[in-house]
This record gives sequence, C-alpha cells and structure tokens, in this order.
Amino acid sequence: MITTLFVESEEPLICAAGMPVCGGKLVSVYFGDLRGHPWHSLNDCFPPDMEAVALVVQYGYRQELRIGHMGYEGLFVDEETGACIEDEDGQVTHWAWIAALPELSEVET
Repeated sequence: MITTLFVESEEPLICAAGMPVCGGKLVSVYFGDLRGHPWHSLNDCFPPDMEAVALVVQYGYRQELRIGHMGYEGLFVDEETGACIEDEDGQVTHWAWIAALPELSEVET
C-alpha cells in the first residue's frame, strides 16, 4: 500500500527514497507544494505523452496520489516503478502539472 504524506516544516526535510518511515520505506519523494496546482479531470483532457505529472488514482473508495506519465499504449505508468497503474486495479481520475523532477545523481552508501 502507498500512503501520501504532506509535511510542512520550517527547515528543509532530510529524506530520500529508500529511507524507513512509519514502519515502511519511502519509495519516492517530491519536494514541492502540489496544493496550488489545478487538477484536470480525464473527462476533460489528458496529459501529454511521456511527461511526468501528479496523478489521482482511485481504488474503490480510497484515493492515492502518484507521480506517473501516460505511456505509449495510452495507459498510465508509475514514474518510480515503471509498472502500469491500471494493472493494479486502480483508475486514474485526475492529473496536475508538476515542476520538473530533479535529475537523479548517484549517492554513495
């Protein structure tokens, strides 16, 4: 199960994908405020192909916020895992633009 956390803090957060949190581990981190971005219903328009956007995914009576893109087959793909979101019994209902994701750099462990 993926849970979306919104954190407000005075100081920059120190966190990264893979860190333990709340009994699980972070799978991805977006350092930005999504609250001001307008949401677009898929009934009105689709995002551009292969461009990362914020997605609202409906699973029955619950929703998740995911980062993903529309793939070549017209299906939504999770940006972190590369898995097809619709294959997980989820239905994408809305999307919003996000600032460009940062380039990944190698981290020494």
